[in-house]
Amino acid sequence: MASESNENYIKNRLADMNQKRGFLYAQTHPEYPAFAKAKSTEKINLLCDEIDVILPEVEKLIRRIFPHIQSITEETKIAAAYLLIGRAFSNLKTALLICRHGRNFEMMELCRSGKEALDLAILFWDDKNKSSLDKWFKGKIIGNVDAREFQHEHLNTELSEFYDNKEQPIKEMLGKGYHTMSQYTHSGYASILDNVDMFKLDFDFENQSGYHYCTENFHIVKDLLIKVLLNLKNSFLHLKDAEGFQAADNLFKPFEKKLTKEQMETIMEQHRKETDTKQP
Repeated sequence: MASESNENYIKNRLADMNQKRGFLYAQTHPEYPAFAKAKSTEKINLLCDEIDVILPEVEKLIRRIFPHIQSITEETKIAAAYLLIGRAFSNLKTALLICRHGRNFEMMELCRSGKEALDLAILFWDDKNKSSLDKWFKGKIIGNVDAREFQHEHLNTELSEFYDNKEQPIKEMLGKGYHTMSQYTHSGYASILDNVDMFKLDFDFENQSGYHYCTENFHIVKDLLIKVLLNLKNSFLHLKDAEGFQAADNLFKPFEKKLTKEQMETIMEQHRKETDTKQP
C-alpha cells in the first residue's frame, strides 16, 4: 500500500479495476499474465536470496544472548529481549519463505507482528519501563502505543542537539507505519484489494498479484531484518558485549539507510504538517 490515505488508495484501486485495463490486455495477450508472474517470481527469489544468505550469522548472534540467561523462564529484561528477538527472527524466516510463494498479505502480517515484538524488546531494556515488563510476564498485552511513546521520548532526547532542541514527530511517524500495516492484520478493505488478480478481476487464488506485491513491498521484509539487527546492537550494548555489537554492526552496514540532515528534516517536516492538518 502507498503512503496515501486509505480512502484515496481504495478510490484509485477501484478506478483501475473498473477501467479493466489489465483484464482487457490479458484478453488480447493471453500469454502475458504467466510472463509477468514468472518475472515477479524470479525477482522475489533473488531478493529473498540476498537476505537468506546472512540468516545463519544473525541466528548465531541471537544465540549469543542465551548464556546471559540462567533460565528461559526467568522474568528478566534479558530473557524478554531474547524471546522477543527470537520470535521476530522466526517471523522473518517465515516471511521470506512465503514471499517465495507470492503470499504478500501473510508476509505483511508477519512483519507487522515481528516489528511489534522488537518494539517491546526496546521498551523492556529500559529500567523505567519495569512495570510494563512485569505486566507482560503476567500475561498482560502491552500495546504498541507504549513502545511508540517511549521511542518518541528517547529519540527526541538523543537528537535534541542535532535538531536544536526542537521536538520531532517520532511517535507520529511510527504510528503512521503501524496503522498502515494494521490494515493487513485487521483485513481492512484497502489491503484486501491487493488480493485481486487484475488480469482476471477475481480473487487472487493463483497469487498473480501476490508475487507482484511481494516484490513491491519487500522493503518491509528488509526493514524487519534491519530492526532485528538494531535490536541485537542495543542488546549487546546493554550486555557490554563489544564483540557481539561489532558483529551485529557489520551485518547491519550493507542495509544502513544514510540520510543527510536536510533529508531527515524534510521527512520530519512532512509528518509534522500531516499531524497539524489532523488537529481539530
